[in-house]
Amino acid sequence: METFGLALEALEAPAVGLLREQHALKIWASVHGVVMLAEQGLLTGQVAHITREELVEDIAKQTKLSLSLAIQAAGQGH
Repeated sequence: METFGLALEALEAPAVGLLREQHALKIWASVHGVVMLAEQGLLTGQVAHITREELVEDIAKQTKLSLSLAIQAAGQGH
């Protein structure tokens, strides 16, 4: 659970319901998938011409954007 806590902290977002935790879980699960695929030699980056590091950064950026939009929508009562 320590890695989940790190993902949660990395989001640097206010607590709005469980939105932050749900998005941190998405990052945690995605990073786990990247690690598992890499360990099995199945994630070489050749398919999409992206490194593992770039992939994880992209996952984090997209998740942060999604969280920001979800928080915004929650504030507007959607």
